[in-house]
Amino acid sequence: MDIVNTKFLLGSLAVLLFVLLLTSSKYPLAETSEARYAEISREMLVSGDFLHPQLLGIYHYHKPPMTYWITVAGYKLFGVNEFGSRFFLQIAVICQVVLVFLLGKLLYNDKRVGVLSALTYLAFPIVLISSRNLTTDAYLTTFIMASVFFWLKHFKTGNPLYLYAFFIAMAASIVTKGPVSLIFIISFVVLFRYYHKVGLKLTWNHVLGFLMFLLLASGWFIYLILEDSKLLDYFVVDQLAHRISSDSFNRGKPFWFYIPVVLGLLLPWVLLLIFRNKKVLKEFEIQTSDKALLMASVLVFVVFSLFKTKLLMYLLPMFWMLALLIGHQLTRISKLNVKVLINVVLGITLLVALVPILLSWLKPNFIASSGILRALVLAVILLASVVAYVFRNALQTKLVLQFMVFIVSTLAMAQVVLMQNPHLSNSVKPMLAKINELDQSRNDKDTILVYDYLLSSAPFYSNLKTITLHYDHNTSERDLQFQHSEEWKNGLVDLKNENDVFRLAPMCANGNTYMLVRRKKPIAEEFSFLNKSFSHHIDYPNWILYYN
Repeated sequence: MDIVNTKFLLGSLAVLLFVLLLTSSKYPLAETSEARYAEISREMLVSGDFLHPQLLGIYHYHKPPMTYWITVAGYKLFGVNEFGSRFFLQIAVICQVVLVFLLGKLLYNDKRVGVLSALTYLAFPIVLISSRNLTTDAYLTTFIMASVFFWLKHFKTGNPLYLYAFFIAMAASIVTKGPVSLIFIISFVVLFRYYHKVGLKLTWNHVLGFLMFLLLASGWFIYLILEDSKLLDYFVVDQLAHRISSDSFNRGKPFWFYIPVVLGLLLPWVLLLIFRNKKVLKEFEIQTSDKALLMASVLVFVVFSLFKTKLLMYLLPMFWMLALLIGHQLTRISKLNVKVLINVVLGITLLVALVPILLSWLKPNFIASSGILRALVLAVILLASVVAYVFRNALQTKLVLQFMVFIVSTLAMAQVVLMQNPHLSNSVKPMLAKINELDQSRNDKDTILVYDYLLSSAPFYSNLKTITLHYDHNTSERDLQFQHSEEWKNGLVDLKNENDVFRLAPMCANGNTYMLVRRKKPIAEEFSFLNKSFSHHIDYPNWILYYN
């Protein structure tokens, strides 16, 4: 029985969407990135200002607004909660899988390549991670893939509508994360033309499409720069040049940082190449499209390795190209190598299932076990075993089904572990729930003080006024150059400023003031009056909550 077909892919996507949506609200917002995007979007919804993103009342222009706009749409549909903040992330991932399938069909004229590439893409851990954590990366990747798809459709059909769609999608990628998206798009387009030996023939549609792209991509930036000319230098130097050449936001990494990261994310394919490299390479059939995908991936990898600032998710928009390469070769490798892949996928699936249980035994203070977790582990083992036995003679089918078991089990395990161990994502939701419980009679003076840390999820979960007490931590040092009034002082206190410190005494004396302090960053001795102002405290794994 061969199930490697479009119907199976559609059924898999339906199951996946159900699991993604079901699990997207079962764990709290992670600090700092996810909580920051969620809170900026909440403040945008409350203020009605969709052009000037704010974080805790201070303008925050680190990223263009597309992610915030999409998240606000989620809030309007489902309310201000985890599900609303992450809903469109799940839709974005499903769109990416569909686009991989369509790109596979376009590049290789083979639905089977499209199906295998789509399932391969889904099985990449980095793709599942992007669906669990609200950042720009999932949306950026979707727009990049859409632009490449529309460009290929225009390349093959000549229909100008696809060309305009290409420019619109490319503009959307820039309004999501800036011009960095062009690295992925241009790398593929140029190398695809080079290897297919096709030159560029400009038409009026190209000119009009490009002008439309410029207008859509630059509109938000130009509007803000016309309001405040300092933003031109901020966008070009601080947010672009410094991220490339300096240790921006303490994210500087060595050149080789991405090498072990990508090798780990390419499991189990890397193991097949390492241990069976000669036999596997003999089976490879490198077509022109493979060369374009491979060299574009290498070029992107080298460029991002040269950048000083590095994060895991920066390379997410590269993995659709790798998925297509792998999917194409999966249709050609021998039965023996398919068996090796099946065993490796099965082994990784069982490892994913067993690691949380082992950690709960070895490090019970780090991760808590439960009956739900143990039952889920047994279900994963049983399901993987049933697939291995029932489809023992249908290797391609068994490989595809083991992929699905791996994907669904990984999502389910991650959801259960994060739900029962919120400290693993540095979440403060349990503390905020306690504050909501203590703060029954609310008034305008109710305040949460956060010592030397930018805690974006505090107002998200409590809806209380949140004041950051800045001392020397990089997250609590806010950029105030674009503030046009003194209102920012309502949410930020500089502990090195005596006048600001003087304002704290009456706040701490208020019975409806709460203070959060990270355990690994105790209050400096010179400000010990802060915690002494509170009569009670509760210890959490990563934080201490003070209250009266």
